Amino acid sequence: MSEILDRADELRAIAAKCDTLQDFWKATGWKDIQSCHTANEVLGLNLPVIRKTNRGEPRRAAQACPKPTGKGSKPAKGDAA
Repeated sequence: MSEILDRADELRAIAAKCDTLQDFWKATGWKDIQSCHTANEVLGLNLPVIRKTNRGEPRRAAQACPKPTGKGSKPAKGDAA
């Protein structure tokens, strides 16, 4: 955690250019993302974990997928092969 506190100003400058915590992780070049989570909490960067775009759109209705029939399809459990 001392690296985070030692580089606080530099990390805040990097975070100002990032939209999400993952962008911050890529920009810092750290090997594990847990360091970014810690920096986000300790320095109060308030970076969201995921993007909020396209979250308000309604979901699409599910579409039926017909089971394959004919040559090469698996027989049903009750059918004799």
